[in-house]
Amino acid sequence: MSEDSKTVREDWGTGDQPTQSRSASSPPRPARTGVPPELRNFAGYELVDEIARGGMGVVYRARQASPARTVALKMILDSALATEEDVARFQAEAEAAAGIDHPNIVPIYEVGERDGRHFFTMKLIEGGSLGGRLRGGTPMDLREGVRLIAAVARAVHFAHQRGILHRDLKPANILLDDQGRPYVTDFGLAKRVGEKGLTISGTILGTPSYMAPEQVRAERGLTVAADVYGVGAILYEVLTGLPPFLAVNPLDILQQVLEREPVRPRTHNPRIDRDLETVVLRCLEKDPARRYPSAEALADDLERWLSGETIRARAATVTEVAVKWVRRRPAIAALLFVAAASAAALFSLGVLYTLRIERAKRELEAAITRQIADRVDRDLRQLSAYPQMTALALAERADWSERQLAEHLQATLALNERLFGTCAAFEPNTFAAGVSDFALYACRKGDGVETMQLLPPTYRLYREWDWYRQPKELGRAVWSEPFVDEGGGNIPMVTCSIPLRRAGVFAGVVTADLSLDYFQALRGWLDGLGLQGGAYAFVVSARGTFISHPDPKCAMPRTLAEAAGPAPEYLDLLRRIGAGEGGAAELRDFTTGRAVTWHFAPVPASGWTIVVVVPAD
Repeated sequence: MSEDSKTVREDWGTGDQPTQSRSASSPPRPARTGVPPELRNFAGYELVDEIARGGMGVVYRARQASPARTVALKMILDSALATEEDVARFQAEAEAAAGIDHPNIVPIYEVGERDGRHFFTMKLIEGGSLGGRLRGGTPMDLREGVRLIAAVARAVHFAHQRGILHRDLKPANILLDDQGRPYVTDFGLAKRVGEKGLTISGTILGTPSYMAPEQVRAERGLTVAADVYGVGAILYEVLTGLPPFLAVNPLDILQQVLEREPVRPRTHNPRIDRDLETVVLRCLEKDPARRYPSAEALADDLERWLSGETIRARAATVTEVAVKWVRRRPAIAALLFVAAASAAALFSLGVLYTLRIERAKRELEAAITRQIADRVDRDLRQLSAYPQMTALALAERADWSERQLAEHLQATLALNERLFGTCAAFEPNTFAAGVSDFALYACRKGDGVETMQLLPPTYRLYREWDWYRQPKELGRAVWSEPFVDEGGGNIPMVTCSIPLRRAGVFAGVVTADLSLDYFQALRGWLDGLGLQGGAYAFVVSARGTFISHPDPKCAMPRTLAEAAGPAPEYLDLLRRIGAGEGGAAELRDFTTGRAVTWHFAPVPASGWTIVVVVPAD
């Protein structure tokens, strides 16, 4: 498994290595320290040597006296430093796996605690991991690989039937015995279907290259479709030698998972036939409802392929392919739509011609408005992933120095040029003992990045700002109203604020700043999409505040109510915008008095609304 495919938890220094992975098929690891003397005889087991370790856990080869057998024993790496959440997650992993008795899931023998050290024992699998076998990018034999993944899919379905979602399926978590039989392991991120788990709300957990889009978006209420995606991603790598998405930086992989379609498997391995490719791509659909309804249904189709029978999955139709193409290239699609509408209009006559053209024009205007709203929504979701990742890192790492945090914030800015600044602000005595106030802010300054403390007397106390108070009070991510960032050179901007929690307790806020210059590009988008001749666009919040203003000369945003006055039609429009509705309205322009059509569409990520105003004549 490549370095860029580490789990998000591992990438921030807190994830576990594969539970058991050392074998003749895997390259030798660097020499590790031996078993601590005080643990050589532990809870009725003789600990022989260390097999693997991660940020939270360590696994030993151990001999059990009664019954006489060799097992794998896993315990928390340093029990003295483990938080309640660490212990709860460790116990949840043991309990989830212990409740599943399946020939292709690593069995748990004993769960216990001795001298404050929590542990569990499981079957020792000596053949290494599937990740080790795939290391080097060489695909498996097609039929061998399909048989293996069919067995994995049936094991995952067995867990689903008992209410357990794995949530971190990847080659490193599939162990192989000496006969090549697969075993699913590492239920460290598992949770019961419909249960509120240990995951912090709004954070991302999993392995980037194998995470379903809904996991990347940190959505609540994950279904079995997330694990179906994970099995499909493993199948993709088994058949091609590469994961579906690959990049140097994990955040780039997450962006690809959200935005791109995977390269067709046949491009990497021409030996893959169309039916098998169809099965793989069905698993990797962005929409969970378009994947296999269960891991069992996936296993059934794989076995049909092995038997030479017709698979149930179907390849995407020409229409579906076209829809995906339009979503990826909305500007070109809109221009083609205009050309098609214009060509069709040449064959119309009289009133029918006029009515059809007008209808097509309105439909095009509405479609462009939705495209702009979708683009902004996608950009804002991508932007919010950066403070989410930082909040996750800070939630699990309470030992960062100011220098380490500053380096992390600076590195975050380098990942996305749209980010103007990012801040980590803490509750009193939370960043470090004896430090009552701590808010570190990094922002762009000329060609470089400047880091500063947002503290009095230079700045107002950060806990009084809306970007800090609102996520604390609401307990969720919040996009701010426009404001001037005093710390970044008096730049008008909006901020995404993510609450930081440690052990379930509010500990601070992590932010990402977006300059309002981003929204001034709306007019250019309209020109590129074919709307010119006096059309303009702007963004308003649910409260009617201009995020971007229709008058580019306006120094700071005003409210829509202030600009439009008490006209009843505008009051009704404000109500619809505040309710997050989309639609159209015939109005008089509040700046020119001309008859115009307002098209508006919501941006769910922030609660804002995109408004496109088109002259009626």
